Amino acid sequence: MGHGGSTLPERSGVALSFRGRPDFIPIIGYLDDLILIPMGLALVVRLTPPEVIESARAQAQQASTKPVSYSAAAFVIVVWLIVMWLFGKWTLSLVRA
Repeated sequence: MGHGGSTLPERSGVALSFRGRPDFIPIIGYLDDLILIPMGLALVVRLTPPEVIESARAQAQQASTKPVSYSAAAFVIVVWLIVMWLFGKWTLSLVRA
């Protein structure tokens, strides 16, 4: 259609976190994300009905009073460290072979 292969969000000026093509000036790509994403979040908060915001705050407050299991968190971290160590060992075996 003669739009140069750009997508609708690109033509409308909406910033995408994952773009199909790289920025010509990399710093500008980060700056538009730093500006447009907070503006979009502020717009969402502004357009959200107050009842929904209050309900979400009440749910967040209720969730923050639930007990926390540090031993479960430590277990998950140890499992991830073991998985990363095994993956690194496997990757090195492939590189050395």
